[in-house]
Amino acid sequence: MEHPLLELHLDSPTHFSFVTIETKLFTSNTLVKLTLSGEYDLEAESVFFPSLKSLSLLSVLFDHCNYARLIYGCPVLEDLYIRDGDFSHLTAGCGTEVRSASIKRLVIVTNLPDDIDAHHRIVFFETPSLVYLDYSSYVFTQYEVPGLDSLVEARLNLRLWMSTKRYDYDSEYDFVYDYDFDYANAYANAHADADADADADADADADADADADAEADADADADDDDDDHDYDYEVHRTIFGDVTELVAGIRNISTLHLSADSLEAFHFCCESMPVFNNLINLSFESNKKKGWQVMPLLLKSCPNLHALAIKGLVHRVSKKCGDACPCIPKYPLQKKKRTIVKKDECCLSTCQVKVLEISEYGGSVQELRLMRHFLGKLGCLKTVKVGLEADNNNSQFVRSNVMALPKLSSKCNIQFI
Repeated sequence: MEHPLLELHLDSPTHFSFVTIETKLFTSNTLVKLTLSGEYDLEAESVFFPSLKSLSLLSVLFDHCNYARLIYGCPVLEDLYIRDGDFSHLTAGCGTEVRSASIKRLVIVTNLPDDIDAHHRIVFFETPSLVYLDYSSYVFTQYEVPGLDSLVEARLNLRLWMSTKRYDYDSEYDFVYDYDFDYANAYANAHADADADADADADADADADADADAEADADADADDDDDDHDYDYEVHRTIFGDVTELVAGIRNISTLHLSADSLEAFHFCCESMPVFNNLINLSFESNKKKGWQVMPLLLKSCPNLHALAIKGLVHRVSKKCGDACPCIPKYPLQKKKRTIVKKDECCLSTCQVKVLEISEYGGSVQELRLMRHFLGKLGCLKTVKVGLEADNNNSQFVRSNVMALPKLSSKCNIQFI
């Protein structure tokens, strides 16, 4: 590049219009920001951008060698943005490996739900100077993230490959990771199940009947011991992906943001939860299709949590939510069993949260019950901020209901924002 550019954007917007950057020396002494968007390929013997601070790679076609050469040739790079998934015919690329001693801010978005083979890959981040991580992807088999001690803030959107609705009422989970299992077929079946669940949700009675039938079928299959190699998806309940090392790698952060999908990934794909001693700010999103199963363990693992922010209180109710919420699950048809329940100390009772912020509050019965639970269990609360849904036509009634709730903390002040 002969001209003294500071910023350069190269875009190849159409599908299958491959553009190759072929040169012996790909360099610029002045370039500070570079964006490559679309189906670009790079073939360069040498890459050197001594002043480049910001690099964006949006669904490019770099092979591993040229990608690594590009990153290595940016010795002062601070911001790296990688997006894979704009074109469905491509597989996960640059976002599975990042090695750089200088990067401080890393954003990776990988949206390839049909790239089922990608889950076998190992994701590797070696970024000792990283301060901010924004990672959105389907879960992979393994993560290796050495040296993230400088990380301060993380935003995670970890999505499972399959629906977890069938696990809502299990007393125990039997997760099996089998490399001989036909995951592609199971994935296709899971999507078919998800479509069926969506249709069934329109009719609660039909949904209950379907769950009962599915349970009966699963019991019948479980009783069949004739074939030791029966890999029926319903029986083995296989969930693949392991975020244990990723979660352990970010344990020193002070701010954590989780999507609703990430809550389920933490529950189903994390073998052990580290203690987040430095975590002060925790926020997560919630919706009616995702559960809160991991919340009791997560809150207990944050002994110094100061602020808790929740976007939407409505969530899918299961018996695994524990004492993080007061919701009562509707169990499928099954034989009643007499059980003795040992009541442990509520995870909220030991929580040191002083600021609670609820956004997109709708004022439903479930939401009001959950607000009562929070206000009645969080003894250190000083400030509660409540943001109502934008289309709420009964805001005064909703506000009055919240203000009338009993509060464990005498210092608690409720604000509507």
